[in-house]
Amino acid sequence: MNLQRIDHEIVTEDKRRLYVVDGKPVPLISVTQRLKFVAKPYLTAWQVKLGKEESEAVRDETSRHGRKVHELVQQILDGVPVGDEYWNLDEPVQNGLKAFVRLKKAHEIEHIKGEFFVYLEQEGLAGTFDELCRFDGVLTLADFKTGGLYPEQWLQLAFYATALQRLFKVRPKQIMRICLDRQTGIPTFDTNLVPSDGEPFTVKQAYDALLHIHKAAQFMESHGAKYW
Repeated sequence: MNLQRIDHEIVTEDKRRLYVVDGKPVPLISVTQRLKFVAKPYLTAWQVKLGKEESEAVRDETSRHGRKVHELVQQILDGVPVGDEYWNLDEPVQNGLKAFVRLKKAHEIEHIKGEFFVYLEQEGLAGTFDELCRFDGVLTLADFKTGGLYPEQWLQLAFYATALQRLFKVRPKQIMRICLDRQTGIPTFDTNLVPSDGEPFTVKQAYDALLHIHKAAQFMESHGAKYW
């Protein structure tokens, strides 16, 4: 499987990511940023309950913990143990790692590529998927989550799967969300979105839904709205 990393740079300007791909600026927006257009009533209710200042502090801390878990999971997948650093980590990060270790003990995970950038210039979307692996022998595109599993994540994964197929002719047999719970240290995962007919919905259907959201957001942005 020939997956050559795409040379790219991400520059932040006015809180917005600007992409330089193979040495040239490309008008892209990350799929994660684009999905901020989707209303999240569960998150809004939580923010109202805590208040703006406290909810932002909690959000920043959980984001920091999530980034650290992702970093160390990739380190382990690359064959580098965490070692004594573990004992100096915040408890939520320790729990996220415990969840991954438990997952790895229960299932065979053959690492292929991690933290891999993909983009589709025509649509103007980009993103970095967490992991392409063989999960119990099945070619799997996986995304690690540390804060819960939500429906719009399937649209994110559909973009990664579509980009992989278009750019590299690689079609995962299985799409997976993996939750590494920061509170319990217990891993959970599901594979409801699979690239075949007859299942609840297909990659194409989910990707088409993402494009509708993308176009709606572009229309609103052309009238002054900001979703980034």
